[in-house]
Amino acid sequence: MRKISLSDLTLWFSIISFVSFLILRILLIFSYDSDLGGVENNVIYSICKVLDGGLLYDNPEIGNFNISQYSPLYYYFPIIVGKLFHLNPLNDLYTIYIVGRTFSLIFNLFGAWIIFKLLQQVFKVNNKISFIAVSVYFVQLTRIQFSARPDSLFNLFTIIVIFFLIKFLIASKNKSHFIYLLLALFFASLSVFVKQSGIQFLIIIPFFFLLAKQYKTFISSSSILFVFTSLIFLIFYGLYGHNLILNTVFGLNNGSSFTRLYDVYSHFFLKYQLFIVLGVFLSFYFLKSDNKIEFRFLGYITGALFLFALITSIKEGSWINYYNEFVVMVIISTAVVINKLSAIYDQYNAIIRNSAIIFCLYIIVLLPNIITHKLFHEHLGHIKMSQNEYDNRKRIAKILNNNLKQGQYFLAFDNQINAMLPLKCVVPNKDIVPLQSKFNYTNFDVAYNNRHIKYIVYPTDRPFMQFMGHQFSSLNQMYHDKDYVIIESR
Repeated sequence: MRKISLSDLTLWFSIISFVSFLILRILLIFSYDSDLGGVENNVIYSICKVLDGGLLYDNPEIGNFNISQYSPLYYYFPIIVGKLFHLNPLNDLYTIYIVGRTFSLIFNLFGAWIIFKLLQQVFKVNNKISFIAVSVYFVQLTRIQFSARPDSLFNLFTIIVIFFLIKFLIASKNKSHFIYLLLALFFASLSVFVKQSGIQFLIIIPFFFLLAKQYKTFISSSSILFVFTSLIFLIFYGLYGHNLILNTVFGLNNGSSFTRLYDVYSHFFLKYQLFIVLGVFLSFYFLKSDNKIEFRFLGYITGALFLFALITSIKEGSWINYYNEFVVMVIISTAVVINKLSAIYDQYNAIIRNSAIIFCLYIIVLLPNIITHKLFHEHLGHIKMSQNEYDNRKRIAKILNNNLKQGQYFLAFDNQINAMLPLKCVVPNKDIVPLQSKFNYTNFDVAYNNRHIKYIVYPTDRPFMQFMGHQFSSLNQMYHDKDYVIIESR
């Protein structure tokens, strides 16, 4: 009988962890919670708005004062499916959540597959190490990646960009290698229109070629990125006009603070200490001038992604998901180094043997602990969320829909009720309005004073008696039950 090695045991733990986490992700897809993470409900609201006949980007200072903060590309995936199956926000909001979260899982799985191909086919990492790396990548993804948000697609595009750039660098003597650069630059430009942080690639990629003294490639990559990005921008600007800028640029004008930068970094450091240490080590390890250019690129991109995440986390509303792409590069780079070391492994060398044992034991202990932590400390409440709460919100939404006349709105302090009637609610983005938003809300005062905002809805156990300077304590109740109160403006 063949003796099972510690590396084999590590592989099996990785496989079991991958499958277990996949089951958890599938369960979370069907959660009735309105927000798995990252204020998911804001993205869902924008999707519902389009499915209800509205535009993706409106003027945030008029109408119902909504803000679609992110670049447009991600929204199209659930919107197209929603239109294909005639999903209606009032009746099918739960299904819309399922569609969005399913896309996030698909994007993450596709990203895992590309990482495996990058390691196995491009860097010639053996299958065992490649799959362990993929398992670590998949299991360490955070709740913001699970949600119906652009982060999962942006992460996928980042992995694709890295894949094609490395293919380009390795195949530099091949006459057809330029196609890899074109593909990398195309997806880099597209990433800007998935999430605004994709703008980093417009700087990071050309700057690498400048540092590598590949001046022709520096000029061509800069020019191509400019052309691709400009053309895609013109397409979306033609569709949405200045409202695209108002939402995706000024809608993110939440202010900045060095306190926020420290808060985000300290949280990230406490959770990912080893990744930071490895990232610093690998950056210097690969950036040595005697390394091949594809390895120097690994060191460069790992450090560049960390610095960009650190700098941009100064923005109010930032969180540790900003470092996700850095973590991905640390995992890829670590797998490459371990594969190199495994080629010179000497079981009789105590230092090498004990280092290998420590690494395997770390993975064996790490993966199950990440999963149990996510299950019991982050997502158990999401899984346990009952359908009754969702059904109660739908009932309230139908009451509002039946009583509101043309041109009248409601103000609700519940995300799912807002999403069920996206064109009839006002100020759905209460995580940023009015405290962080820099828009002018004079028209909100006019609408309220003219009774265009007919109803105010709040949970029975959490009454909201004022909002944006307007008091509700003297208003009459139109409806109340154990869950919600509806009051009528005068």
